Amino acid sequence: MNNESKFRKAMDEHLTLVEKLGDDHPEAMWAMWRVMELAPQELQDSMMAKAKAVGLIPEKPDGYFDNKPVYRLENIAKRLGMTPQEAEVAIYQMIAERQAAGLPVDELVMDAERIEKVH
Repeated sequence: MNNESKFRKAMDEHLTLVEKLGDDHPEAMWAMWRVMELAPQELQDSMMAKAKAVGLIPEKPDGYFDNKPVYRLENIAKRLGMTPQEAEVAIYQMIAERQAAGLPVDELVMDAERIEKVH
């Protein structure tokens, strides 16, 4: 099965779960994460641009890791109207949920030493 087929199948599974359980149900959220993992890069880029446009993500990253933008938790928390402590709890909850769903988490939290700083 190619990536497009996997993406479409994951999307169908997500929509079915949303219909049955609602979009706030953990299984539906896990399914959406699977969809995003399989989404074409073009769609991922479009969603990132939209998140920046509505102010959820800063325009400029705080650094780069493996040529991918990274953001400080404090900066994301501020954008979302959360305290850094609330954001930390939320990110670790998301990590646990992604692990339970079998999704990668290694790029969600990393040692600052590994990040190429933006000057």
